[in-house]
Amino acid sequence: TGTGLAGAANVFRNVGHLQGVLVFAGDLTKGMLAVMIAHRMGLEGASILITAVATLGGHWNSVFTRFRGGDGVSTLLGITLAAMPMYGIITIVIGIVMAAVARRIGQHGSIWGGSVTYGLILFVVLPFSDGSTFLGLGVVFLAVLVLAHGIIGYRRRINSL
Repeated sequence: TGTGLAGAANVFRNVGHLQGVLVFAGDLTKGMLAVMIAHRMGLEGASILITAVATLGGHWNSVFTRFRGGDGVSTLLGITLAAMPMYGIITIVIGIVMAAVARRIGQHGSIWGGSVTYGLILFVVLPFSDGSTFLGLGVVFLAVLVLAHGIIGYRRRINSL
């Protein structure tokens, strides 16, 4: 139904709020677990990012949904929470506020929420961070991939109508 994707936003809008929240929680947990397990195995830096890319790729092309997963926003939030916990919390709070504002004015909530929050991380938080700048840049790059994947998928769905 809706976009035909198994993502949290589509389920929330077209199936029900409870079901959408459950899908969001599952996707968020998937992203967090992938990074936490990789970190527990001793991986750091670029290896964590490789794990994160593989997690997003699996989400986008899930065998459980005939290779049609969601856009990956919830999974990316889980990756961000596990890789950079404080920035992940900030990202979720700002993203929810921006998505709500965007929806109120008739814009796409996920695109505006994600763009603003990961843009803030890139241009405001990372330059003054004492943490791993490489990991932060990697997470922002993943956000750009998720945004591009969402836009390409949206255009593909519009053109097929």
